[in-house]
Amino acid sequence: MGYAFPEDALVYECLSSAVTAEGERPRGESLDCSSGLRWNLSNQCGQLVTVIAGGDDVIQTVPYWTDTPREPASCREQLPKQYAEDLASNLAEAQSQTITVSKTKKKGLFYVFADGQILVIDAVAGAIVKTIANPTVPFPNNCTGTPMAGSWGDSVFANNHMFSASYYRNATIGPDDGIYVINTQTQTLVQRVPSATRPVHVFYVPYLDEVWSHSDGTANFDVIDARNYSAVHEDVIAHVNISGHGKLVFNAALDSKAHASNVNEPGAFILDLETKASNGQLSFVNFTGQPISGGRVTICPGTHSLAYSKVNRHAYFECTSVRDPTNSSNILLYPGVVEIDTDDDTVVNQLPFTGHLATTPDEQFLTIVNGRERSVRIIEITPIGQPDLYFTIPLNETPGATPAFYPMSDHYVMAVPMLNTNKMAIIDFGLVLRCGANCTDPGQTVKYVDVGYQNPPGRPGALTTSRSVDAGHTFICTPAIYDQGIGCYNPINDTSIFIGGAANPIRNPARVYFAPGALAGAPENVNALFNCADAATTRGNYPTLAPVVNQTLIKSAAP
Repeated sequence: MGYAFPEDALVYECLSSAVTAEGERPRGESLDCSSGLRWNLSNQCGQLVTVIAGGDDVIQTVPYWTDTPREPASCREQLPKQYAEDLASNLAEAQSQTITVSKTKKKGLFYVFADGQILVIDAVAGAIVKTIANPTVPFPNNCTGTPMAGSWGDSVFANNHMFSASYYRNATIGPDDGIYVINTQTQTLVQRVPSATRPVHVFYVPYLDEVWSHSDGTANFDVIDARNYSAVHEDVIAHVNISGHGKLVFNAALDSKAHASNVNEPGAFILDLETKASNGQLSFVNFTGQPISGGRVTICPGTHSLAYSKVNRHAYFECTSVRDPTNSSNILLYPGVVEIDTDDDTVVNQLPFTGHLATTPDEQFLTIVNGRERSVRIIEITPIGQPDLYFTIPLNETPGATPAFYPMSDHYVMAVPMLNTNKMAIIDFGLVLRCGANCTDPGQTVKYVDVGYQNPPGRPGALTTSRSVDAGHTFICTPAIYDQGIGCYNPINDTSIFIGGAANPIRNPARVYFAPGALAGAPENVNALFNCADAATTRGNYPTLAPVVNQTLIKSAAP
């Protein structure tokens, strides 16, 4: 499995200038890299990986260059090079796919995005400890007939702030779609950045310190400076002709290169994260009709989830289903996963599997969560030219799509909540490795824990067809809409808790995310229930939050 996270890993930053526990220092200044050792930063330095590690009381800074020719000899032995690169890539990749991985075992809080409110949960205490006040432009809700009826999108954590997407279904009340910014040290709302329509997925790019928000309405990206919450770039073009739902994949190993998906276009759009533009020589790779081994050609009407591994420097794209042109509800074919070589962006294979893609944080395995087949396929990623197939783990119910990964002492566990039961599947990659490629009993690698019902018993998909999950400190938590609460599992002591429910119901807990940090002040006696009769009926006076720093957004050039 490669390297696991150290038990005391606290913070990860990957920036163009050095960052220490004392704060940011510009290039050219000397930097303590260990006791008694100093070296100078070059103006032409490569990317610096700084891993801050230590217990709650002791913080040690361990810098390491990813750019080998300029690697300072005096710091070479501070951390194994492969470990540093693995750790940096693991954490960046986790954010890049909207795949969550526990980035810290330091204490923190879970943020629940529900109807008309954001609730703060202390899983250790098993309680709702705070509610974040509603701004003048109200949080989205699912109360029918109200102007603020809408949905929560993804959230990402950066620089002690949570960036949370929201969008609304009533287009007549003005441009209210945007990204709410929450200070996770004070648990307060500090900013709201307007965005293009339907910002569902957001991504934190740590080595640029930027948050990228994908608009399903335009199939473009809006970019936010994660240090001062200002919108720095809008409409980074990520489609050819048709807008649609999409995602972004990137990795430190690819420098500033990234790939974007679009469910309505048959390939991937290639972006330069630093210049905020498409690659001038190659902007779109068409995945349909590409010749591959065995005399086959690829089929890919559109692309959805996507993943990358530095093991073979290949990217993987989930292709959408082929539908009957005379009856779109009739699915004719699930074409599988397209695999490309990111060095030249050529199609090398189409795997005969379908489902939501995610790599394990060490990028040694590709996981494919298939709701239709009720399975998780495990594919070992090996150097080019070697077989990749591992085995399939059957599940006892329909899974939610996006998993979370949690680091144990020497391996990861993968958490996949179920849509129509009160269970969450926990796949132990320690057991996956021991079972091996020729595993005769894949079912032994998974167990189920109680987390509450997402949909009503006996009514599959009645409330939702998705279920989020996130991990942090000692818990993995997931919403339970039908049971009106949050189910949390502790993989350290193998216990589950439920927060909310009949005693203090949470209306439509759509998403949950973890952020490091302690509660500011004393816990509140929170009544979690949101009453639709109290839902806002007008837009209010926007803005009441701090203004967007850069009101004039920079337009990206067309490809």
